Amino acid sequence: MKNNTLHNFFRNIKSAFMRRKYGLRNVHKTVYLGKNSDISRDITVNEYAYIGPNCLIGPGVTIDAYSMIGPGVSFVGADHIFSKPEVAVIFSGRPKKENTYIGKDVWIGAGCIIMAGVSINHGAVVAAGTIVTKDIDACEIHGGNPNKKIKDRFENDNDKDKHLRYLAEPPKPGIFPSKILES
Repeated sequence: MKNNTLHNFFRNIKSAFMRRKYGLRNVHKTVYLGKNSDISRDITVNEYAYIGPNCLIGPGVTIDAYSMIGPGVSFVGADHIFSKPEVAVIFSGRPKKENTYIGKDVWIGAGCIIMAGVSINHGAVVAAGTIVTKDIDACEIHGGNPNKKIKDRFENDNDKDKHLRYLAEPPKPGIFPSKILES
């Protein structure tokens, strides 16, 4: 227990430093940030979320409580107008920004690309390497390019409803696992 307390103390100091380094005013103090990411200053991240190393997160992204963003995930969008025949793309301007929402307890695997304007709803899981081009419903597992539903996260609606009721409660602390757990 003593080692865990010391670990959490240093983790909190590192997270405070990262929030300050990136100028992240809307990131909760319990959020853990991996290193070497490029994160837009307007990001909002709620309690007990994790953003892995080497992520690219553009403007207009909200990440809700308990969500995990794996390493190398990119949140990108159509950031230039390319349909003007008389203008080079680099000079053509940018379309209106579309906001992206990541719900509570969402797990986004390593190397995913999330297009601007999509919503990945509570409890969803996105397989590593997926390109998310459309919304994902609550408690679904998606993968592929473009993303397609693989299956439901829970075996029945009762378990799904129980999980969504848990997520509707105010966020509360838990114990981050430090090793692989036996099931």
